[in-house]
Amino acid sequence: MKQCPACNYELTFDEQSKSDGKCPQCDIYFAKYLARQSQAEAAAKGTAARKATEKKSSGKLVYVVGAALIAGLGYVAASPFLVVHSIQSAVERRDADALSSHVDYPAFRQNMKDQVNARIMADVATELEGNAFAAFGAAIASKLVDSVVDAVVTPAGIARMMQGEKPTTAVIKAGGSGGEMPSTEGPQDSGVPSDPTQPAKKPFEDASMGYQSLNRFAVTFTDDSGEEVSFIFYRHGLADWLLTDMTLPLPR
Repeated sequence: MKQCPACNYELTFDEQSKSDGKCPQCDIYFAKYLARQSQAEAAAKGTAARKATEKKSSGKLVYVVGAALIAGLGYVAASPFLVVHSIQSAVERRDADALSSHVDYPAFRQNMKDQVNARIMADVATELEGNAFAAFGAAIASKLVDSVVDAVVTPAGIARMMQGEKPTTAVIKAGGSGGEMPSTEGPQDSGVPSDPTQPAKKPFEDASMGYQSLNRFAVTFTDDSGEEVSFIFYRHGLADWLLTDMTLPLPR
């Protein structure tokens, strides 16, 4: 007994012989109905396959974008360490221009002048009662600060301070304002009394470094006199950093 694929009506033998491929109950032609069903199933399978492909492609895109984002964030986080490494390489190559590309000279000079002047005024406050000439001496000393700081804040002076030399020593060895970049190979320069057998220090040798805030990064080390100093970098843009400040050792 034949059954209609549309309405499930079961045809009798007599109806089957007279139906001519058509259901007497719902007037559906079996062949046409089955052809449409086959087309619908094929279309459904195609749609499912397309959606699966799109989902897979979307998943790959999300993975690629996510990996790129993570890599970008990693680069931004590592950017100050990369800048410090670039500075170390510049000093070792004695490349003043490469070093200068990472230094904000106006801000660096002003910050050093502010620190020195603040200490001069603190000394004046202590000595003023017992010394009538303290204020006069402080005024003269303050005027000398500009020339001294300008002499030390040069590529050569900064490079030497990065090697642990005190600012005054750096000025002498650099030959005053300007001067040549120091060597990081062989014995130390003999411009001032020192042990000629002592090898030159690498820039930021034995330094510790890390973020102090989202936009501030510090490199801290001990200078030749055993005092702790820090070079301060500030973020410029997303992944660039400039040397902007140096915290001088506290007076003993």
